[in-house]
Amino acid sequence: MRTSKLWPNEAFRTVAGWTLVVVAMCGASSRCFATAAEAALFEGFWALDADPDAAAERGGRLDFKEYFIIESGVVTASELSKLGFEPTPATFTTDAAGNTTWSVTMTSRTQGTLTITGWRTTGSAIAGSIVWDRDGQTYRYAYAGRPFTPTEE
Repeated sequence: MRTSKLWPNEAFRTVAGWTLVVVAMCGASSRCFATAAEAALFEGFWALDADPDAAAERGGRLDFKEYFIIESGVVTASELSKLGFEPTPATFTTDAAGNTTWSVTMTSRTQGTLTITGWRTTGSAIAGSIVWDRDGQTYRYAYAGRPFTPTEE
């Protein structure tokens, strides 16, 4: 059967054709479309309290407060950006049990690499871990976060 009989309108044929291309490129799965919905769970401003583990404390690491902005799947770390960690796209996943997590790896030319993971806890809070690799040392932190509304100045 000719496509002109199935799709008599040229505009409709074009849209339908591109839709088929997108579905084929995504491997005929909903996985490539789920990322935006998963990222939306974490969108916004977050205040985090990060606490080093015992080994990091022995290495001279202190607890710190950080403010994240997660927007369109990109994580910006307010305080860490002062150390050269630039905004970076995160990866969002949902496991078989329906738990959604996120992960991002940020790099600074002078301060090493951060790998930050997180998940939603009860209510609107988040929790997670930070692994900071710098100068051949690895420092681990646990964090708890809550939604944050910046004040106008």
